Amino acid sequence: MNSPGQQWQAIRLRLERAEEHLNEIESLVGAFAAQEPFRLQEARDAQTGEWVYALELALSPSDKIPVVVGDFLHNVRSALNYLLIGMLPTTKHHRSLQYPISLKDPFGRDPATRRYLDRDPRVRRPWRILKSELQPGAYKIVWEFQPFSAGIRPGEVNMLAMLGQLSNADKHRRLAVVSQGLEDPGWVIKTGDREAIRTVGGRVAPPGKEFLRLTQRASMRLTGSPLVILRAKEAGGGEPAQDIRIGALRDLLLFVRGVLVEILVGYIQ
Repeated sequence: MNSPGQQWQAIRLRLERAEEHLNEIESLVGAFAAQEPFRLQEARDAQTGEWVYALELALSPSDKIPVVVGDFLHNVRSALNYLLIGMLPTTKHHRSLQYPISLKDPFGRDPATRRYLDRDPRVRRPWRILKSELQPGAYKIVWEFQPFSAGIRPGEVNMLAMLGQLSNADKHRRLAVVSQGLEDPGWVIKTGDREAIRTVGGRVAPPGKEFLRLTQRASMRLTGSPLVILRAKEAGGGEPAQDIRIGALRDLLLFVRGVLVEILVGYIQ
């Protein structure tokens, strides 16, 4: 069994490796944006005579991005597993346990029947082990940071829930990276020697939909940032469970390193 210092070193190295992967992801996304992947499609409305412009996605994000995202997720998950192992007093359960991520209360009961809402006893087994093995303070923190316990408001993203969702999608090869549109879109219209700049802040212009109408045909170029998202596909080709901005990976790493590890590292034995 590693000493507390050795266990902390293993955690730190995993997080440093995750940071390297994250830097590579951001570099790949930046290279995609630099290619100006969106173009304007031009057509004339036969009824009004107006010129109608829509976005066209001419290039897709690199196929390498989801691979590196998978490496990033693996290292973040491994750091949390090392953290949990370091807090257990013996090696008895090291192979059978990983840092828990529970979307629902494993001990939740039906108010009428008092039966467990989740009938599968396997969802409660790791929590019972942790209850008996972890120091009370450590168990309380691990429990209170669970997605079901954290009290997520509408529109919020729970970092642990996101980690679990993306990790599962990556494990089953259902993780995709797509560009959903142009964020804070705008256009520059050139007339003679002059340029007129227009922006539409606070929105995303999706490809294939009308972006702009003009009474006269114009020479223009787009402005804005391509919105790159992670899409965790549902098994069986169903609708995506959730689209997550790729920038949220930075928030995830900061949460794991600056919150969970920072709080729990003192419980490593």
